[in-house]
Amino acid sequence: MATSDFSHVYVRNPGKAAQQLAAKRKRIAELEAGAPARPFEDVAEHRKVAARLEQAFRDTGRCQDCGKPLTDPTSVARGIGPDCFARRQTPAADVSGLLAELDPKEAW
Repeated sequence: MATSDFSHVYVRNPGKAAQQLAAKRKRIAELEAGAPARPFEDVAEHRKVAARLEQAFRDTGRCQDCGKPLTDPTSVARGIGPDCFARRQTPAADVSGLLAELDPKEAW
């Protein structure tokens, strides 16, 4: 399996890097939910790349979701700005937990 070496990752284009990180997180969630894997696709590799991108954002002091610079010490430690963090905390962002609680027989 071909692996990507992201040990040299730095955030040159924060907007695009934030989109890539969001795509990695989405694909990890899909694979964990049982979506079929593509040939040579490995969830561990996706996790590794996502972790390195997250570290790159922390190192540069930028938001992991939108790529904007972080100034608040709490946001810097969290790696996510206050607006993006609030967006993650909304009930609409927690739909996966609700879906897991549904009985599949009752859903249809």
